[in-house]
Amino acid sequence: MRASPPRPSRRAAFLTFLPCLVLAACGDDGSGATSGPGGSGGGTGATSVVTTGGPWTCDACPPQAPVCVNDTCANMCPAGLSVCDTSPGGALSCCEAGQQCCPGLGEAQLCAPAGEPCPVVCADGSLCPDGQLCQLDVVTGTFGCTDTCAGPAECGTVCCPFGSRCEAGSCPLPDLSIDEARLAATAEVVRQTFSESSCSLQEGCLGAAGERKLLKFDLGTPNKGDGDLFLGSPAESDLFEYSPCHDHFHFKGYAQYTLLDEDDQPVGVGEKQAFCLLDFEKWDPAAGPEQYHCGFQGISKGWSDIYESNLPCQWIDVTDVPPGSYTLVAQVNFDKLLAESDYTNNTVMIPFVIEQETCTGGCGPSDPACCGDMDTCLFAGNGLCDCGGFQPWDHADCQTCSGCTEATTCPGGCTPSDDVCCDPANPCGLGPDGICQCAGAQAWDAEDCAACISSDLDCAPVDSCPSGCPSNAGNACCADPANDTCGWAGDGFCDCGGIAWDFLDCSSCACN
Repeated sequence: MRASPPRPSRRAAFLTFLPCLVLAACGDDGSGATSGPGGSGGGTGATSVVTTGGPWTCDACPPQAPVCVNDTCANMCPAGLSVCDTSPGGALSCCEAGQQCCPGLGEAQLCAPAGEPCPVVCADGSLCPDGQLCQLDVVTGTFGCTDTCAGPAECGTVCCPFGSRCEAGSCPLPDLSIDEARLAATAEVVRQTFSESSCSLQEGCLGAAGERKLLKFDLGTPNKGDGDLFLGSPAESDLFEYSPCHDHFHFKGYAQYTLLDEDDQPVGVGEKQAFCLLDFEKWDPAAGPEQYHCGFQGISKGWSDIYESNLPCQWIDVTDVPPGSYTLVAQVNFDKLLAESDYTNNTVMIPFVIEQETCTGGCGPSDPACCGDMDTCLFAGNGLCDCGGFQPWDHADCQTCSGCTEATTCPGGCTPSDDVCCDPANPCGLGPDGICQCAGAQAWDAEDCAACISSDLDCAPVDSCPSGCPSNAGNACCADPANDTCGWAGDGFCDCGGIAWDFLDCSSCACN
């Protein structure tokens, strides 16, 4: 912003009208002996000056001549000119005639036309006209000018970029990352059956209805930034999309998953339907209290949101992917829609092996209606591990199997209970939506949880078996899945976690 008229005329003005003004080349020690290029050596006169240019650094002007005028140090500005502290280093400069000192960055000042409002100074030193606001481009890191902020993002003279919020006149940025260790520890392939009306199918998370083979895993996203990740109320943001199937809002673009083969070619993709970003787990002991939930979304600094593997669409459909070695790539905020201070930690890559299933014919659908004692569906001896080996007639088909696991039968899956959203008044409008969200504790959620067969606390009440769940893990009575040596079959108790003869007693309950 510092303007300089032709140097000869300025020097002429000094020598003509300010005979007592102390001048020195920038870099002079103030004694009168110049050290800049072209300076005249020696002497102690009070009007020493250099007349040729040089590598001038205004910060180097000595205390005896602290003001930088063009390429010359002086002890004051010429008459009629104002002196401003115009650099973060503290250099003093003279503003041109008709200019004034205005606030700059930090304690610095800048020269601006007199009689006009001072410009707005953005964090990178760029200027906006008075009345406009600085708008950060989160991708380039540069600022532009705007008349109004989009949404409730105005913060003094700055528009907080999406994903940040105003705090004490500034917009501290969040920094999302991925908990790589948790993702790697929870990754597994499971089978799950979906109907044609499944929300997961309607929202593009599956290749087709029926039994699917899914690569599931937890996604933990700690916020390691200086500010909160802030979204606010989904109902008040254009960036949330209402899902009529789930009866709640989705924020798309939060996380993306890709499975790469050994040639780094994608063989499977998935995208997390981020329906609720919240403070799930505090990872920094110094972090503040929990403040974000489904109705008012975000992730506080020092907190992490965690999408557990049992949530809808928290997977990659690998039904048609052959066994082999792959790389699982997880990305958060992959489109950089949310402002962050660092985007370099938004991707993790872990090796993953899809094991060969050893069942003769693979894994059949584990349907409770077909998995009773009498083999009503005639699955025995078909080569498929239909009921996880729970029944003696299925045991032979399953005895050499790996990779056949039974998942929850809740139509839309299960989500962690939220103290705010699980209020009887249903403030978050979650049900009935096919998802068991509050373990059936509320009337509006009971219908969604009624069909669940799972030991997951989020899916069903604890000990929902007719007679309860004795603690018989490791008991000799449970050692032989084919023979009920203690006569416990049909006693109403889930004695051995549902193995073989105990399947009917455990088929509709949760034991924890």
